[in-house]
Amino acid sequence: MKKCLIFVIAAALVVAFTMPASAASKVTFSGRANVAYFWDKLDATANRASNFNDTDGAFDEDGQTSAFSARFSDGPITGVAEFGMGSRITGSDISVRTRHIYGEYDFGSFKLLIGQTYEASFMPFLAGFRGGQGGYRGEATIGTRTPMIRARFNVGPGELKAAIITNKGNSTYRTTIAGAAHATYSGTPATIAAGAETDVTLPKLEVAYSAKFANFGINLCANWNTYDIVQTSTNKSWDITSYAVMGKLDASFGPLQVFGGLYTGQNLSNMGMPGSSVAAFDGVNMRVLDGESFGWSLGAKYQITPSVYFAAGYGETEITQESAVIGASEMQDDSSGYTMHFGITIAKNFDMKIGYAVRDNEDSRAAGTVVGVVPAARDQGKQKFWGTTFSMRF
Repeated sequence: MKKCLIFVIAAALVVAFTMPASAASKVTFSGRANVAYFWDKLDATANRASNFNDTDGAFDEDGQTSAFSARFSDGPITGVAEFGMGSRITGSDISVRTRHIYGEYDFGSFKLLIGQTYEASFMPFLAGFRGGQGGYRGEATIGTRTPMIRARFNVGPGELKAAIITNKGNSTYRTTIAGAAHATYSGTPATIAAGAETDVTLPKLEVAYSAKFANFGINLCANWNTYDIVQTSTNKSWDITSYAVMGKLDASFGPLQVFGGLYTGQNLSNMGMPGSSVAAFDGVNMRVLDGESFGWSLGAKYQITPSVYFAAGYGETEITQESAVIGASEMQDDSSGYTMHFGITIAKNFDMKIGYAVRDNEDSRAAGTVVGVVPAARDQGKQKFWGTTFSMRF
């Protein structure tokens, strides 16, 4: 896989150096290499498989944030190609992967983008210091890098975005709709008797607005995604609909920056948010059980000196889902987390972060199996992680 990355970089360099001089001046390359040293601790309550306080250290490339990119510009056209790696720290295999690859055409009155880049719903809510945020839920972010066609318009003091995006109803969900993962939420085997397939008819839709003022900014976004699951033996179908509405505010007061965000949504795991609610299927009453999510966070960053800052954030998430037993109590799962770190500039383009964070999984209450009976809540324990990242940009 490393050979593949070397080949991609070499090919980009060959293209750049063989262009005419006037064109080559419109191509820029950049990259960043990040290495992280972390300790992760699961307490005995969270580590139910072994029931002991487990602490593991990891020293590795942080592939969540390491990348090599090329930026092309030619009149009204701008193009970006950025490649990164997986990360053993976050459980992914080390391999070359596409982060961004898109072209955007400036028509004057609006800009049109075609390709893969961040959805507008990518709004990091926490002042994190680790790639992937250490497994946080919506306290961190919602959107992902996804193929899309997007238009941008200048509206008032800000910018309006409208996009059609790849629908998340894919083979991955088809293989899990009948699995035990959904039974955790529905309280009954989440199966469609004689197999299922997924039918997609519309892309995901997203609209967003952002604006910057003298010392504060605002970001608002709403998106919607739907597809059908079909019982192949009877041709009956049920729609799986997801949506999210969210907003983020930030303000600056000299060396102090403060920011906060909140979101609400349905079946957000089907939208790409890690660790969030999924749509389950009630195989007894043959109906979809939607998962509802709500979350918020607050954070701050203070520039102590030109080369040192301190940042911290706190957030909470709540997930609920109807029981497979009609009239019984719903599933409820809460979590919260906080993170803090120092950022230090060692030299030009060479930085490090030293931080500590806690994810409190809090209580989880399973969906009731008897009408009128509320199951006891179960403490899911805490996860802590602390460590250092080193970053060099070139």
